[in-house]
Amino acid sequence: MDSQALRPLMLLVLAALILVRGLRVVREPERLIVFRLGRLRRLAGPGLVWLLPWLDSGVRVNLDEVVPRWRSLAPDALLEELVRHVSRPAPPR
Repeated sequence: MDSQALRPLMLLVLAALILVRGLRVVREPERLIVFRLGRLRRLAGPGLVWLLPWLDSGVRVNLDEVVPRWRSLAPDALLEELVRHVSRPAPPR
């Protein structure tokens, strides 16, 4: 094969590499902060996002809420909590 026939194939492989390398999938509770050369460019997501390879970088941010663990207010748990609280030694004065 001569170089004239190989050139379109190389361009096709390079274009496919750039396309695949730039794709990102951003899930529903996430967003992607896109930086281009270190400067804030945009907020993207959810869905399929394409970044320019070697120029753009993305930082994922999770928007899920963190719910604190709840304690039970059942009578036996309340009694146990009261006993634990009352049986503590008093702080020194």
